[in-house]
Amino acid sequence: MKIAIAGTGYVGLSMAILLSQHNEVVAVDIVPEKVENYNIMAENGSVQNVTALPVSEYHFSVEISGIGKISCKEVSGLDIEFDAIEYRSGDMPGFTKIKMPGLRKSGDVTLKKAVFKDDKGLMDWFDTVNMGTIKRADATVKLLDEEGFPVQSWKLTNAWPKKYTAVGSRTGDTGISMETIVLAHEGVRPV
Repeated sequence: MKIAIAGTGYVGLSMAILLSQHNEVVAVDIVPEKVENYNIMAENGSVQNVTALPVSEYHFSVEISGIGKISCKEVSGLDIEFDAIEYRSGDMPGFTKIKMPGLRKSGDVTLKKAVFKDDKGLMDWFDTVNMGTIKRADATVKLLDEEGFPVQSWKLTNAWPKKYTAVGSRTGDTGISMETIVLAHEGVRPV
């Protein structure tokens, strides 16, 4: 059977590969470079264009104003969301509500990093948190490639340390001691 697939994004490319096992498949896309790269890979598999591949999870650099730069193994919680406001007037036809965007909100950001001897910057910042008084700081999170160059960055506004956890270790384990820090903040945006 002959099959045509329009679009070679995640879904289109996956479907093309799956269907090509037992069918003749032609995939088309509006980006000529993508099509050319896929054709080269399909012919001999030896040539692969790095720009066609997604960014690997390698490591993160987090720079916090007044604290400094730290390297993190993992960063999570970089999300942006809007509240949905539902409204329905009494004379609306049908039985549905209108949904409108409300306030913008972001969740807490969690940093996971290795413990280093005499690395006290984050704990000193954590110790400044008192009832009603907080030393807020802007923070920049950077996803770094294998060579240490930033690929994508996010800025946290008015962040402060909300929670600290020392990840437990056992005698005889050969892993690295890790710690997690949860940052509350007033907004995140890509930069």
